[in-house]
Amino acid sequence: YINILYYLSITGTAIYLSIVILPSLESIYKSSLVPFLSIFNFSGTNLDTIIIYNFAHIEELRNSGPFWEPGAFAGYLIIAIIFLYFNNQILNKNKKLLILLFTLVTTLSTTSFIALSIFMLFYFYKNIKNIFIKITIIFSIIFTSYYAFFNFDFLGKKIEHQLNMAKNAKAYGADSDTQRFLNIMRDWEDFQGHELIGRGSNPLTRYQYKPEEQIRTVGLTDILVRVGIPFFIYILYLLYKSICSIVNHYKIYCIGVFLTIITILMSEVYFNFPLFWGLLFIFLVYKPKRKKNDIYNNPSIQ
Repeated sequence: YINILYYLSITGTAIYLSIVILPSLESIYKSSLVPFLSIFNFSGTNLDTIIIYNFAHIEELRNSGPFWEPGAFAGYLIIAIIFLYFNNQILNKNKKLLILLFTLVTTLSTTSFIALSIFMLFYFYKNIKNIFIKITIIFSIIFTSYYAFFNFDFLGKKIEHQLNMAKNAKAYGADSDTQRFLNIMRDWEDFQGHELIGRGSNPLTRYQYKPEEQIRTVGLTDILVRVGIPFFIYILYLLYKSICSIVNHYKIYCIGVFLTIITILMSEVYFNFPLFWGLLFIFLVYKPKRKKNDIYNNPSIQ
């Protein structure tokens, strides 16, 4: 998974940067490569894609990679970065991390930046032993995140704009905007009266109003509406259990990575795709080898 996202990052970002530097290349790519490769476009959409790159959001200078939307690409990159941090068997680890992080920046994804900040806070808090360096790095991350949030339009201003839209809009009205806070309001309306078993995944039951016109973009509330509270809690339990197996059962890492993935789920309906269902069952097939020092320092994991 890490290697796949690594090579997709290299190829996709190379195309993205070539268009940013020479905008005329976009029309050349679309006219020469898109028609030729359209036979491999299985998505059922009219998006301009050449398999390894989707041009849907290039006008906004955002890198979608091969995915339908930059935020979706960013979420999968976050998962790759998490795997990379906790896998010591990967070759050229630092180089791959730099490529993944650089590609993540080019997506300009609000949610992924917040998720990355959460992950880095927990990771450095646990991993750095020197208290002075730990405090310095943690405060640097907090200050940088605070500065970025209030000074970059795609972070603070974007969230503020979406909140204002949600306050002044009727969720199930004529407004077809798919931004996250409006979608949460729509999911809340769908959820009421179906708390125990949910509404299911069939569009005829999933939505209470005009199912043919509905689009959902918030994965966390979407899966809650589909399955109901009891199974939703079970899904979160399996996700947390799998995360603990990835991070070698260090509690602070478990919490940090869990919150990171929950944040990602505020961006896209990832449970519509196999990977996030697969994440729930990693603990069944993956048991990291523990070093002797780990056991000596933490006898409870014996």
